[in-house]
Amino acid sequence: MVASESVVLDVARIYLSAIYGAGQIKNEMPLKAKIRMGVWHIEGSLKAGFDGGVAEIEICKSNGRVLSVIHSK
Repeated sequence: MVASESVVLDVARIYLSAIYGAGQIKNEMPLKAKIRMGVWHIEGSLKAGFDGGVAEIEICKSNGRVLSVIHSK
């Protein structure tokens, strides 16, 4: 179970860094998390004045399973 926001943000950072590279995810900090219907929705932050997208990941609260990973443009 991934019950706390701090834990899910750590898990998301690890997964996203492995997929997109630690440097890319570092540039998208801080990660922001919201929970809806038992699913954590985590996304990166785009710095002011920058164009582009951010990494997004969905993690199931009850079992920690990654449901989706994307990077918008």
